[in-house]
Amino acid sequence: MRLNAIKHVCSSPLRSKPAWYLAVTGALLISGCYASLYVPTVADVPPGGSLNTLLEGREVYVQKCGSCHILHLPESLGESEWSTRLDEMATRAKLSDREKDVVLQYLKSGVLRAGRR
Repeated sequence: MRLNAIKHVCSSPLRSKPAWYLAVTGALLISGCYASLYVPTVADVPPGGSLNTLLEGREVYVQKCGSCHILHLPESLGESEWSTRLDEMATRAKLSDREKDVVLQYLKSGVLRAGRR
């Protein structure tokens, strides 16, 4: 019985080349999206804001929003569009009020950085 269990593990779907390539490609796509998201700098901090808040917002955006779908670049929507989308998605993503706030600050700073409102 034990030998069968070992054979089963060694013949798992990820051992086949197509599945392995698919898994690696998926991981690269996710890391590529993460890498293309801008990283806030001091120049992006709005009056009364903080760099740590923007960095936290980016991290929550990647972790919580990116766990369900491909992330949109912050500059892909306007400030009001982000606010509406985040209101719609916050419950599904199980964002706390704090998390929702920091994600929105991050997204809005990306919009401003790109010169879009």
